[in-house]
Amino acid sequence: MKITTAYIKSLIPNWWTSQELEQFRNKFIPAIPLVDFKKEVLNTKNWKRETKQKEYDSNNIERTFDCRSFEGQLRLYVCTDSIDSNILNHYFQTE
Repeated sequence: MKITTAYIKSLIPNWWTSQELEQFRNKFIPAIPLVDFKKEVLNTKNWKRETKQKEYDSNNIERTFDCRSFEGQLRLYVCTDSIDSNILNHYFQTE
């Protein structure tokens, strides 16, 4: 199966754990109420793919997604194999 942007976005709600939700919302100053933070990050329509590029050292493909609700402050990085059929890893990061 070829990995698509739509497929990755469909997985985003499943990738957030309760602990991560709490941890990431506290990185915003002032901290965002948990219910509001959850509403924004679990809504796949709020995520937009910013980049898709091959990594030079491994030929894996890395995509960067931005949670538009937080104007570039919360990103998701997803790495797939070189034939774009398996997700190797993913992580959320505040900028």
